[in-house]
Amino acid sequence: MHLILGNSKAVVNELNEEGIEKDKIKLIYNGIVTPELINNELKNCVRKILDVSESVLVISIISNLIPYKGHKDLLYALKTISAELPKEWILLCVGRDDGYSKELINLAEELNLNEHIKFVDHTRDTASYLDAADIGVLPSHQEGFSNSLLEGMSHGLPMIAADVGGNSEAITDGINGFIVPAHSPELLGEKILLLVKDVDIRNKFGRKAYETVKKNFSIDQCVSQYISTYNNLLER
Repeated sequence: MHLILGNSKAVVNELNEEGIEKDKIKLIYNGIVTPELINNELKNCVRKILDVSESVLVISIISNLIPYKGHKDLLYALKTISAELPKEWILLCVGRDDGYSKELINLAEELNLNEHIKFVDHTRDTASYLDAADIGVLPSHQEGFSNSLLEGMSHGLPMIAADVGGNSEAITDGINGFIVPAHSPELLGEKILLLVKDVDIRNKFGRKAYETVKKNFSIDQCVSQYISTYNNLLER
């Protein structure tokens, strides 16, 4: 091969460790279309459509139901802080069921969280669930570079993500979101609770997250780099 592309520094480093020469590896980050920043009026309109009250605290995870995506960690995290959460809260689990939903539903019932958990099957309208949310979470045990993370950030959500793959290349911990170790429900719960209790930090992180995606991970930048890369290869 003339060139191998990685979509995060973490992936590039893995490729190099696997024996690929550095001059044959190039980093091009994923890019997404950045919507207009969500406002409260639009959020409330979306919530009406989804039959979610304006007063409800909404946490979202946009991720197919697969064990390594960390849904169990999130449920255990919510259990550790459930006594301190507001009376009205909901977790939206949006993603295709790869045969894992029954196990998660059973765990939610075991933890007495089932009334607060809503599973939404595969949908192309993830934007509505992001617009309706107050906090986004991505507790995966492994990632390359997550579009789901970028999409949450692009909708102005303060995101909490596990420190895997390229997550820490998009989120600067304590600036535009939180990074926590994978497999750490208690730490994940602590960060969720911090965002639940401090609306100012939620809003600050959300704005910073949006600005980060618009500046560094736009679809235009991504496409431009691919075009430039292929042109350079052809010129060789």
